[in-house]
Parts: sequence; structure tokens; C-alpha cells
Amino acid sequence: MLLSDFGQYLKEDSTIVIRRFGVAEQRDKYRVLPLNHKINLFKCSSIQTVTSFQGHPYGFDFVPFDEINDNRARDRFTIDVMGRIASCGDLDIFKNKEKESKRMNFELQDLSGQIIKCTLWGKYAEQLNKFICNNKSTEMVIAILQHAKLKRFNRELIVQNDMYGTRLFLNEDIQEANDLRRGLILRDGVGAASQTILKSQTVYPFHKEFVVNTVKKNVDEIGECHEEANYVVLATIRMIEEDFGWFYVACRQHSKKVLTKDEFLEQATEIPNHFLEAPIDSLWCLACNDIATSFVPKYKLQFRVQDHTGSVSLVMFDKDVAKLIGLSANDIRERLIRSGEVDTFPHELNVLLNKLYAFKISVAKYNFEKDYLVYTVAKVCRDPEIIEELQKKDEDDEGSRGEGAMMIAKLGESSQSKLGV
Repeated sequence: MLLSDFGQYLKEDSTIVIRRFGVAEQRDKYRVLPLNHKINLFKCSSIQTVTSFQGHPYGFDFVPFDEINDNRARDRFTIDVMGRIASCGDLDIFKNKEKESKRMNFELQDLSGQIIKCTLWGKYAEQLNKFICNNKSTEMVIAILQHAKLKRFNRELIVQNDMYGTRLFLNEDIQEANDLRRGLILRDGVGAASQTILKSQTVYPFHKEFVVNTVKKNVDEIGECHEEANYVVLATIRMIEEDFGWFYVACRQHSKKVLTKDEFLEQATEIPNHFLEAPIDSLWCLACNDIATSFVPKYKLQFRVQDHTGSVSLVMFDKDVAKLIGLSANDIRERLIRSGEVDTFPHELNVLLNKLYAFKISVAKYNFEKDYLVYTVAKVCRDPEIIEELQKKDEDDEGSRGEGAMMIAKLGESSQSKLGV
């Protein structure tokens, strides 16, 4: 069984030692899956592990994204996937008395536009985080996960690294990766690289922010809040309120919304000497304290969310929208201009609909003083494990309320019986 993989490397006086290996059925055949190994013919790290040497130098057997999304790949023991990193979350760090765990969630997109969710743990998460931190924001990132595994969550399959056997390739000079890159550029144009919306922050894990430090509220409770605070709401986006538009025009240099002359005159603390002579239709930037010379569209999206208690309107801005859909507002705007559909509401935003998110929202003084029931999203999270934990908190709270109601009922019965005596 080992000869098929390593027989060609066996030479006189050579030795191959494999320790702690397991055997599993995969793709209708048996295959050795090395977990920890020592090979004196070439060097391998825990991430760059041994692969099959049959045919292709890397032995890839890529699984189409549609097979993952419709659960046809659920019986595979390990899989190989490749795609453009469309969006990337933070490096989450979980600490307890025994150890420290690191996790990073991201999404891969294939040439057809299909998206799959992926999670890396431990050293793999560190490797991706370091690469993203050092990566130019306009550079497309092609990622390959070889010998990864599938985990089911909320009827979806999520790709994760195996503890030892997975290989991670990031913008490697590999034929398949280069072909995908060329295909994406041919499909989307030279500016396709700018569509990758990546970020990585190691300073504040989402779990602490969404589960530990922020109070969770149901939708029907938000309108009853009468003090400035942040709350977490777990809800599904049901409708995008198209009448409010989907973007605003910002100064490219400072990413601030540009203002008309009248608006600038009201808000500026210092008026430039040339203000009066400037054209009546000129646009101004408060950060520049001058006429804005270069513009870029930024997301401002208002939508309706719903949970089991009701619905409410939220507004979400550029960074969070771009993170969820994997496209910048500028990418969509350029596509609409090229296709002559400038006045059309972009279909790309429909990917947000009917999906469950955890929203950290801000209740401002203006909301409860003016009875303004549209709340700003401070941060959004679609981490499956965080959502699962928030759902469990809901179940525990409902259970506690149920027990309380039963206790009240029992006390009532007890009181009545005593009175009867």
C-alpha cells in the first residue's frame, strides 16, 4: 500500500520513516494519511506535508464548489479546494487555563462565482493572517487547501484544515492557480484584483466582542432601549430597502462623504479663502478642508432584519458590506457603468438576503429622542460558531423564563391550597 506513494523514492541505502499514520477510505480506495512523519529524502513542515505523487506533482483532486454547497461532497474524507479569497475575517484568539487557540474564517470564490466557507486553525490561521497582513490591498489572493476536511454547520458544509495533513498554498506559482487567476481577470477585467476585500486584525477577537462583552437583545427589545449603548442582535436580512440607495460618494483620499457648498459651510470649523470663488456645484471634503478632487463610491445600505420577535431596519456601511459580499462599492459601480445599468440596483447585493447574521448595533441618543427606529451596524459577524453560541444563549434564556413561569404557577397553587385549609 505504501509502495504506490513512495516506491519510486526508495533507493539503495535510503530510508523512509512514517510515524503515527492512519488509514482511511477515500474516493473509493484506501489511502495512507500521514499525521506525523520524518522523511530523509526531502524536508516537510507540519503545514507542507506529504502528498500523493501519482501524476500531478502536487496530486490535486479539486472538488467543485457546487458539490460542497449542495452537500454532495459530504461523504468525502478529505478534499482539495481552490479559489480566490473573497473575504476574510479577523484572527480570533481563544484563551483558557490549558491552551490558546487561534482561528480565522474566510470565503473562497471560484470562476463561476460560487462561494464556500472555510476555517483555518492554529498554525494555518497564523500563516494566512501573516500573509494577509503583508498583502497589498489590491492584490488578488488565490488559495489552495489540499487534504482539507468538511464540517457540517446549520446544514452547510464548511472546509477546515486537518490538524496535521492539510497543505496550504497562498499565491503559489502553480499551474491551476495561475489558470484561475487568468480566468478571473478575463471575466472581470484588469481591475479584478481590486475585488478582493481582505482584512485581518489580531487585537480583538470577535468571540469576546459578540458573546462576552456585549449584551444580546431580541429585535422587539431594541425600540425599548433609552440609553446610548451597543447591543448584539441575531437576525436574518429579509429585504434591502432600495429606496434609500446603496452608496454615497466619498473623497478618495480620506474616505469621507463629500459635501455640497451649503453643507460644507454648515459643518466646517474653518472656511478656506477661496470658498466663495469656487463653483456652485463643487464638492467639498471636511478632512481636506478643500474641494475634493478625486471620488470613490462607498457602501451605505439600509435593510430590514427579522428574528422570532419582530423586524427592524438597520443601516450598514462600507467596510462591513464589502466584507460580506467580497466586492467593493467601486467594483460594482464600475460594472454598472460598463453595462450601461447605472440606474439599476445591483444584483450583487442580493447575496445578503435570507442569511443569519450577528449584528453589533449602536443605539444613539438620536434614536430614542427622535423615535428614529433605524439603527447603525457597528460590526457584523457571520462566524458559525459564534452564531451557534448566541442561539444557545437564546435557548438557555427561554428555558430559564419557562422554569420561572412554572415556579410562579406552583407557588400560586401552593398558596391557594394553604388558603383553602
